[in-house]
Amino acid sequence: MKRYWMVGLVLLACAGCAERSVLEPGLSSPFPPLPSDEVDGVRGSLLVGPWIDGVQEVAVWMETDDRRLGAYQAMLRFDPSSLRYAGSESSEEGFRVLNSEHAAGGELRFAGFNAVGFEDPEVLRIRFESDRLAEPDELQLLIEAVGTLEGEAVPEAKMSAQPGLYALPVRMN
Repeated sequence: MKRYWMVGLVLLACAGCAERSVLEPGLSSPFPPLPSDEVDGVRGSLLVGPWIDGVQEVAVWMETDDRRLGAYQAMLRFDPSSLRYAGSESSEEGFRVLNSEHAAGGELRFAGFNAVGFEDPEVLRIRFESDRLAEPDELQLLIEAVGTLEGEAVPEAKMSAQPGLYALPVRMN
């Protein structure tokens, strides 16, 4: 139990951005609900915005069944030869951290916890500089640990990352 709540304290926070996002915040999930038999299930997904002026935004979503997400720890691996980490942002809901120490090598680690549970499925939004739109095989989400608001650890067998990249509707400025 302590591992899931303390994991956020272990990672170094180094996130932040000043630019506006092109992805629309607060959208409902583009995926069907988790099956009711996955009582402790969690699904992670990577959603991408359009490639604009050399910048690609990727949103990391974690969705649960009826229970609220209380804590998470995950890693995003990416191809550093085509994607260069350019910053990130997350909502102010709960406590969230991002460790970008190994971003030059294609790895971002992030975690978060919230004593009242997360309402928004979007846990992180990352900006990459790129010469083109990201390909599905260039990004991989790995969910390492998840805890429910009730303090229960989600079994590894019930944690899944959707393969591929999915588009989110964009805000028209």
